[in-house]
Amino acid sequence: SVALHKKLPEVPIVEGILMRDCQLWKAARTAWHRLFISGMLMEYESKKALAIAFTAHYGSVMKDFMRDDHDHSFSISSLSVQLFTVPTLAHHLIANHDVIFILLNTFLSESGRRCNPLGKLEFDRNSPSTSFKRAQYCLSDLAYLLTATPDEWTDELRKGFLSGMSRLMKLLWSMQGMDAVVRQVGQHMEYEPEWESAFNLHIKLSPVISLALEWCGSDRIVLIKAFRLVLQKLWEQPSTDAISNTGQLRELADHSATCIQYDVSSEPVSIHLPLSRFLAGLFMYLEKYNLNFQSSEFATPTKLTPEQLIEPVLRAQAMISQVHAGMWRRNGYSLLNQLYFYHNVRCRTEMLDRDIILLQVGASLIESNEFLIHVLNKYNLLNWADSDFETNTLRNPEEDSIRQTINLVEEFLGLLITIIGERHVPGVGRVTADDRVKKEIIQQLCIKPMSHSELNKTLPDGVHQETGLERVINDVADFKKPSQNSGGKGLYELKPELYAEYNVFFYHYTKEELSKSEEAQRKRRKTMGELECCPPPQLPQLTETFSLVANLLQCDVMLHIMQTVLERALNLRARSFSEPQVHKIIHLIGYGLQEEMTGHYPFLIFTERAAKFRLYSLLEELANSPRIEAHKDLLTWVLGKFREVAGSPMSETTAKPSDSQKEASVSSGTSEEDQAKANKEWRTQMAAQKRAKVMAQMAMMQKHFMKKNAKLFEEVAVDTNNKGSDRGSSMDLTEPFTEEAPIALGPRQTARTAEEKTYTCILCQEDQTVTASGKAMVLAAFVQQSTVLCQDRNIEENPYLNFLSATLGASPHTSTCGHVMHASCWGKYFDNVLAKENRRPYRLRQPASFDVEKHEYLCPLCECLSNTVLPLLPSLATLQPTEAKNRINIDFDTWVSAIRVIVSCRGNQGFGADVNEAQLANHDNESICKYCKVAKLAAFDGSTSENDDTFFCPIKRIQNILDKHVADLFDLQ
Repeated sequence: SVALHKKLPEVPIVEGILMRDCQLWKAARTAWHRLFISGMLMEYESKKALAIAFTAHYGSVMKDFMRDDHDHSFSISSLSVQLFTVPTLAHHLIANHDVIFILLNTFLSESGRRCNPLGKLEFDRNSPSTSFKRAQYCLSDLAYLLTATPDEWTDELRKGFLSGMSRLMKLLWSMQGMDAVVRQVGQHMEYEPEWESAFNLHIKLSPVISLALEWCGSDRIVLIKAFRLVLQKLWEQPSTDAISNTGQLRELADHSATCIQYDVSSEPVSIHLPLSRFLAGLFMYLEKYNLNFQSSEFATPTKLTPEQLIEPVLRAQAMISQVHAGMWRRNGYSLLNQLYFYHNVRCRTEMLDRDIILLQVGASLIESNEFLIHVLNKYNLLNWADSDFETNTLRNPEEDSIRQTINLVEEFLGLLITIIGERHVPGVGRVTADDRVKKEIIQQLCIKPMSHSELNKTLPDGVHQETGLERVINDVADFKKPSQNSGGKGLYELKPELYAEYNVFFYHYTKEELSKSEEAQRKRRKTMGELECCPPPQLPQLTETFSLVANLLQCDVMLHIMQTVLERALNLRARSFSEPQVHKIIHLIGYGLQEEMTGHYPFLIFTERAAKFRLYSLLEELANSPRIEAHKDLLTWVLGKFREVAGSPMSETTAKPSDSQKEASVSSGTSEEDQAKANKEWRTQMAAQKRAKVMAQMAMMQKHFMKKNAKLFEEVAVDTNNKGSDRGSSMDLTEPFTEEAPIALGPRQTARTAEEKTYTCILCQEDQTVTASGKAMVLAAFVQQSTVLCQDRNIEENPYLNFLSATLGASPHTSTCGHVMHASCWGKYFDNVLAKENRRPYRLRQPASFDVEKHEYLCPLCECLSNTVLPLLPSLATLQPTEAKNRINIDFDTWVSAIRVIVSCRGNQGFGADVNEAQLANHDNESICKYCKVAKLAAFDGSTSENDDTFFCPIKRIQNILDKHVADLFDLQ
């Protein structure tokens, strides 16, 4: 009471210490802090009085701390953890002393200095940020206050919390759209923009947002008022007018939608959208209180439409997909680092996860066909979805454009899989928080068995700084102790019955984790004798609010997309085909079949609607295509599931089959699966036997080589000297004695000198002579399209011309650095380059020197850019030696006469209609020349008349008209 006495000549002792703490040295500060802890904090009433005084002077205390140069632990402000973590004290301060408002106002007074004229936070790399970093302790104190969610609400508590929420919304409003980036197209970004401060702020603010959402979801009145407050703040965004006033009608598959026009590739896009994500978090609690977006409680004049609500998130997703497609390479590592943390376990809970939830909200509120048209429009893929896309691309065959489109389609399909399939979120699917943690653990253990610490690092921290691993780990995994001699650590292995829940396209996977997990699961299923594929898992049931998300699977636009991808996979000339597209489409079809089987959604009739788009017949055709050999087992699984759901493999036909036909078709489908599995096992066994045989032969050859190694080197040395002397003597002997002019063609052709050249492989350093039967040697080369010699660039070239156009249009240009490798060595080197790039994390991908997606690589010796190889051929003399001069020589006049006889021949004539195959088989082949055929076999009577029209063989005509020796000279048979 003395310390708090207000009738002293000056301020009370407690207030004086709070106000003058920054003026003391460390030892004095520590002594006062210990006095407070051992004195006033020991009793509740004195602690309450201290908390009230601390709250009243919080702004001054924090301002002093921001100007101070001592650590936070030596400041009186560090007492907040002792005061704000007591639930009753926290609720009392919120209800009666407006503590949330005071804390956020203190932080906003510091952050407001860093806002631009539009009111958005803007960080500068050169300006000092020490005070701003110290101000972020206000957010930690706020998290302490919100740690305990109230069980009972009072009007004072609601008023105090909502008062603080208004300041929190102002902070989120200033962060919405900050650090926006624009795609660089002219030149590379000269200076990397500052991005760390924004993510540091997000990391500090993330627990506050999660706790505030829990508070809002615990009371109906607070939820309604917070929801209205967020909608109002979203309306006040500077870009709202542009969003509401612009729109353009887009059509696809007999459906249309008025889309918001915003070109992500040329306009500013931000990855920081905390207001939109806070709204997504509030949507999770609407069903709990029988509310929805159309409820009268949310009817306000400033209410945005669902299309406008998802627009900022849709822009961010489109930008991320364009980055993955290689369209933002000139923006440097700043953007890549932002995307890395966007997906990172520390930030994804309040970034990536909330974005997906908001898109699922949009999918449930917007008509399914219109929603897909909006997404396609934002990804700029409406032209791709058009049936004439392949024809139009032939007129503008830009390789980079086609590759970017292919990558964007893959990203688009991946987003659809995420929106439809990621339901392990309380409020979206009928699951609990523990089910969500279990799903994360299952996906991580499908990559490989992990230790406790490894698993814990892969899980996000909850609002109470714990992952929840210990609560559920024993339900999903078995702990394998290390052997006594290994000295290793114990590992958790997934329970066998849970492997069916593996999702190869899990949205928290990195590219490296996806490929590792898929490889591990394929290998496991192969060992178990199952189909070597990763079928989609059974999805949890959606809540009532999100039930229409399942309708995306059967809407016309989705089925049109599925049909388009499958048809282009069957079209061997389609340029927009890619294997991942087909894989993801089959995955989506699997989702549709499984959802129909569950019967959770009465409106879902996937197989019936798929019949109108011939999906089953397209899948059957695709099963025999060599383009997707890697996914044949997945196709087998989907076709079997189709038959199981539809009850007949002929569900596509218009006529309804009988019950007996259905049973026969199901049994035949099953037998086909068994036969395919048996054939695959037989091929596997034969491959293993062949591999073992080859390995045994290699072992024998190695032993033989080791025995004769010394002799071999001696023989090689002697052989090389002999070859060198032979080549030298041939040059010396032929040139002096050849006084006549060399003859290139004819029976007196001058003998060609056969020289064998020896090259050294730059990879294995082995000397190799280029021969027709030896190891293939190649040159590193670079092929590109060139228009240097083009005469007229406006003339459209015909791509099917067999000859070079007179306009000298765009043509390939080939260059080489001249370094030689074995073809096998180069193949191994290039595979290693691809593997290395695929293992590299995405933020370090795409080096400036070469692009593996274009099959580029660097020459191993000189690092010259290359994208193909050129084969080295032996000399023509070794391939086609000079023939012996045993043929007669004819004069020019005789040769001209023979040519006239050949020209007068009718050429290749077919046999008459009265000659059948049996007569051809029994006929003497020697009487039929390979150059032409007689019209009738019995027509030739041996006449030597030059004008006999029934005789069409040029060789025989030369023989009868000129001479047999002349005919032999022309007969190359």
